[in-house]
Amino acid sequence: SIIITVFLFISSSGCFGQLRISSEFRPRIEYRDGYRLRSASKGEPSFLASFRTRIHFTYRLSKFGFSFLPQDTRTFNDQIYLEKTGIQTPDAGINIREAWVSYSPNEKATLKIGRQVAYINDQRLLSRRNWSQDGTGYDMIRFDFHGRDVDLQAGVTYDLSSDNSISNDYPDVRLRTFNFINLKGRFADNLEIAFLSVLTGKNDTTLANDIFFQNTSGIYARFSRYKYGIHASFYAQWGRNSTDEKVFAVMTDIHGTAHFGRSTLSGGLAILS
Repeated sequence: SIIITVFLFISSSGCFGQLRISSEFRPRIEYRDGYRLRSASKGEPSFLASFRTRIHFTYRLSKFGFSFLPQDTRTFNDQIYLEKTGIQTPDAGINIREAWVSYSPNEKATLKIGRQVAYINDQRLLSRRNWSQDGTGYDMIRFDFHGRDVDLQAGVTYDLSSDNSISNDYPDVRLRTFNFINLKGRFADNLEIAFLSVLTGKNDTTLANDIFFQNTSGIYARFSRYKYGIHASFYAQWGRNSTDEKVFAVMTDIHGTAHFGRSTLSGGLAILS
């Protein structure tokens, strides 16, 4: 498959005391030939032009923090008012990327509630996922603790599809709940080892109120010294999917880097069952 992407990134920011305002405009042109499709099922190549506009407000007041990041993502000429002319177009892509409030009783601990971005370690299991124009966030309750040699991160989500009066119907193709805990220890100045566990759940395809769970757990390690670095991870997954079938999978990854002046050499290997 072939995907060719050209995008322009324009960003600006300003800071007024405890208030910070930043903005982003990212137009992107893509040529897709087999993108996200199997070779046997792909059709004619696709040409796509889209853009993303964001403005980000963050505010800090004593032990409290606030963040609000609305965004507009759409393909070129995607405008609602054209529908009145008889030309059918999709709805405008205005949504919320971030909207959260945090409380920090001290410099080590923070509790954050609301829509937020979560990324951990090498971002294999939890990443920024900012490649798409919309990006991905979570409506989450999250706790962070940063000690001298130990870090703890934990998050809990439970998703609802609509304001229901009865039942808890939810699409079985989407995650109903997403939860994680990450415990990382630092040894000396060049070694860190983390244990990460992610618990996800999907609704049963026949009984809407039942949830089948899958757990993905493993270890991540990073070592760096002078101009060289290496990080590796191993994860195993088990549980049941939305059709009540048992699943089991493993993944291992190793990646090394070496810096020579202004040049960097890197290589890695990932194996997925």
